[in-house]
Formats: sequence, structure tokens, C-alpha cells
Amino acid sequence: MKLRIGMIGTGWVAEQHLAGLQNIEEVEVTAVFNPTRSRAEVFAARCGAKVCESPGEVIREVDIVYALAPQDVRVATVLEAARAGRHLFIEKPFALTLREADRQIEAIETAGVKAQLGFVMRCFPNFQLLHDTFHSGELGQLVTVWTRRMWYRTFPKEYYQASFARSGGLTTELNVHDFDWLRTIGGEILSVYGRVANTRPDRDVEENSWSLLNFAHGFGSVGTSWLSAISDTSAGIIGTQGTMFLDNSKVTKKLIDSEKEETIPFEGDLAAGAYTMQEREFIDCILNDRQPSASIYDGRASTAVALAVLESARTNAVVQVG
Repeated sequence: MKLRIGMIGTGWVAEQHLAGLQNIEEVEVTAVFNPTRSRAEVFAARCGAKVCESPGEVIREVDIVYALAPQDVRVATVLEAARAGRHLFIEKPFALTLREADRQIEAIETAGVKAQLGFVMRCFPNFQLLHDTFHSGELGQLVTVWTRRMWYRTFPKEYYQASFARSGGLTTELNVHDFDWLRTIGGEILSVYGRVANTRPDRDVEENSWSLLNFAHGFGSVGTSWLSAISDTSAGIIGTQGTMFLDNSKVTKKLIDSEKEETIPFEGDLAAGAYTMQEREFIDCILNDRQPSASIYDGRASTAVALAVLESARTNAVVQVG
């Protein structure tokens, strides 16, 4: 018998999860909810799921809940699902405050259910290559690691990402991906210095966020913008023995003691493979009683970094990560 999955939220990210889950024989999406019923109906038609009238109805009818709604309403879903004993896939960010994060952690720990965070950047093969090469020791000790993701992004004023109260802003909504990935390289982020800029008067979120992050050994930086007329996705690691750059569709590596510069191309839809890998890990954890690698504690840690960056931007001071 297949595990029944319910999706609460049927937007863009739900489409990515559905595509990945449809590659896994042990599961099926059987129930969905969206406050705009017509959107739920279109989504449900793609997978033969039932359209439910409330998040609670989804939770009652499934084994696994994908909590994909915007941040301002998602916490209530997580708490209800955990108390009902449902395994949880939780989209990022985990919370908008540390109190919200701790409430969810307590409920999930008490219920003893599996819970995975949607840190899909870990699963992109180009980012994985940087991670795995660094942890092999080939690049030596960490000096610095960074990510930079920039493009022009616009959306209606009523969309949740246009509201700081609903989304937590760019730093919390998007950069938690980067903070999480940098933590997998450098370890815990101890302190931050951040700058943000709100450059559009019709919304109350920052569209530009840059931060310098301190590890116990080495440092990192994250730069993102929704205002850039030129799109760019790049990352890199400089170690004491070598360097790697990720530049959109390729990764370049050069060791200090080598004359050779190696370039590894990445082609095709990297996102599709990343989401499939993410879903497979989560379902495997449920089937084989393992803990997901992207945990609720990673979710709390990345929220803590985001909040520290925003505090640093307000105070123009270095802030310790709480």
C-alpha cells in the first residue's frame, strides 16, 4: 500500500515537489488544499487527488503532510499535523521568529514524527560538487565561501512575498537557502554583519540583502537581489590548497600546486533532479526510520542567521547569532 501524501499549498513549489514525488513508486498525492479552490482543482487534476476544504481535512486523510503554504500560515499547519502524528515536509523558511521555530520543534519532537526542511540547494549537483570536494580535503582548510544570486523579480503587491509580515522579507524567505548551504561548508555561523536595501516604494520588503558571516574558522558571504537587471547565480570556495567557482552551468576547480584548471559542465534541468533527490531522501527516511539530513534544527539555525542579518542591518553593527 502506498503512503498517502497531502499538500497544503499548491503554488509553484508544490509543482516541483509533485514532479519529484511522481518518480517514487511508494507514494501518491491523494489530498490537496489551497484557499483559492480553483487553484487546488487545477493541481489536483494533475495527480488525481481529492480537493479538501481545509488543512485539517488534508491532515486527517494522509500519512505525510507537505506544508507548503506561506510562512505566516504554515506554522499552524505544522503544529496540527505533528499533533496528529503525521510525518512532515516543511518548506523553508522554517519560521519567521525563533519562538515559532521552537514551538514547531517541541511539537515534532513530542510526536516523534519525521520532519524534513526544504533546503533543496543541497541537492543541486553543482552545489553538491563544491560541498563534496571541500569535505574531501582537496581544497585544504576553509578561507572563505560565498553565494551570489541575483535577478529581476517582480510580483503583485498582494502576493505574500511583497509583505514583510507574511514572508519575512528576502533575507528570511530566500537567503535561508544560502545560509543553510554555507553552514554545510563552514559549520555554525557565529556572527554576522548585514546590509539590506528596500528600493521599491510599493512594497515593504527588502529586495537587496548582503551579509558577511563568521565561522569558527574562515568566513563567508551571501549576496542576493531581486532588482538586478543582469541575472547571476554563482558561488565559490577558497581553501588553503585550492579554489572552486560555480558559475551558472559550470564549475571550475584549480589546486594551488597544479597547473591544470578543470571545468565541469552541468547541463539540463538541474532543479528537476534536485527535487527528485530531495523527495527520495525524505521518503526513504520514513520507510527506513532514518533522520533527514536537512533537519528542523537546521531550519532553526538558518532562521537565526536571517534574523541576525536583519538586526545587523538595522543597527549597523556586528550581531552574534542567537
